[in-house]
Amino acid sequence: MTKRPPQDKPCITITAPLRWLEVWDALLFVSSGGQASFRVDAVADHAGMPLDVVQSYVARLMRGGIVEKLTTRGTKLRLTSVPALPPSALWPEQQQLWNAMRTMKTFTFEELVFAAATDDVVIPHQLARDYVDRLEAEGYLQPNKFRIDTGHVYRLVPSKNTGALAPVLVEIRLPRTVLFDRNTKTAGRVEPMEILQ
Repeated sequence: MTKRPPQDKPCITITAPLRWLEVWDALLFVSSGGQASFRVDAVADHAGMPLDVVQSYVARLMRGGIVEKLTTRGTKLRLTSVPALPPSALWPEQQQLWNAMRTMKTFTFEELVFAAATDDVVIPHQLARDYVDRLEAEGYLQPNKFRIDTGHVYRLVPSKNTGALAPVLVEIRLPRTVLFDRNTKTAGRVEPMEILQ
């Protein structure tokens, strides 16, 4: 379960730009809106991002069926379709869990995992547990009651039902050190190096 820092302990809040949105925009640009083939290095150049970050993103799109290889070596790629919104194929399990939460009035963890699973998307229990725990910690889910046989019964807090796109757990890579002034209890500027997911 996600733990919040104690109220009397200093902590740092980080605002991280979601660089995968920039990669998606760059991919659409270099592929002429999905009409032409593209190369990953061209997307990285246009986005101004490290090649490995863009490769990771494109690999997720390939697993989601949104991008396919045109050459055997995989240097030329193309979009199979151009969705109106940035694809949720990056986080299909989290999207399926979110969809299920939005349609169910109340649910246990097991009921949620069962409802979210499809023939195409298998929901790993640990991923689902991490997602539910984080949503509960952030105030999206409220445990209503506890059943001896199944555990907590949750509900999605109406004010946190923010829309069709699922809130997603993303990993960020930060610089190793941050300047922290113990007198003013403030940290220097923290720039995330990249979004890893």
